[in-house]
Amino acid sequence: MTSAEELSVELEQKLAALHALVQRAREERERLDAAIREARRLGITVTTDTLAALEALADPEALADPRRLAELAAQLPLPGAIPADLFARDRQSLAIATLAEQGVAPAEISRRLDLPLGEVELLLSVRR
Repeated sequence: MTSAEELSVELEQKLAALHALVQRAREERERLDAAIREARRLGITVTTDTLAALEALADPEALADPRRLAELAAQLPLPGAIPADLFARDRQSLAIATLAEQGVAPAEISRRLDLPLGEVELLLSVRR
């Protein structure tokens, strides 16, 4: 194999890897969008400044200054905003995933867990 052929093969492999990463990024974006929609449906406030506030906490000067630290902490969502049924939803999602992995159809999962079929289908689509 010539040097040009080797470079061509390597370039094709890297391009294929890049395409796979782009596809994965799209899937993750869709998953996050679905999670945001679900949070809004549950009445959880979605703040776009949370990430910036968390990143600011990495600044040693901000951590050393109590006033600045308090300002940054005020930008973070309060734990009280977490719904009381958060862990029940996790158990529910786990039960749905377990049944789906066993090959149980969404309609049967809905029946067994006494959940709306649409909710089962939504959770399965987000899981993928």
